[in-house]
Amino acid sequence: MMQVVLLWNLAGLIQPGKVVVFGICRQVKEYHRLKEEAGKRAAAKLHELDTVSREQKMDQDRLDNEQRQKSDYDAHIKQKENELEESVQRLEKLNEYIKFVSLNVSAYTQYLCICVWCFDSLGQYKRHPVCRNVV
Repeated sequence: MMQVVLLWNLAGLIQPGKVVVFGICRQVKEYHRLKEEAGKRAAAKLHELDTVSREQKMDQDRLDNEQRQKSDYDAHIKQKENELEESVQRLEKLNEYIKFVSLNVSAYTQYLCICVWCFDSLGQYKRHPVCRNVV
């Protein structure tokens, strides 16, 4: 074990001229032990940081994917809402057209019934069954 003899005056704590002996080997061993411990702690913290970073990246990727899916679903819902609105408008127009045609057919049928006689199954003339008017 190597030792160093130092003369030291620490603001009056050690009397001038007194010899203080420190064990250098013990200090060096303590330094290396602390350095190794710090290296192990740093490695453990770096590993922990790497793990947390990977987890955070995976979470971010999942979040991005979920946001993309939500955006796709929202666009799909909006498209279906537009299709439904267009279908309702077409249905309303068709119902109006059906009413219009029905009124025209009814009026035209009454007109035809007044003017046209029909053959029955025996080949005899008779009035159209829808017609209530006498010709």
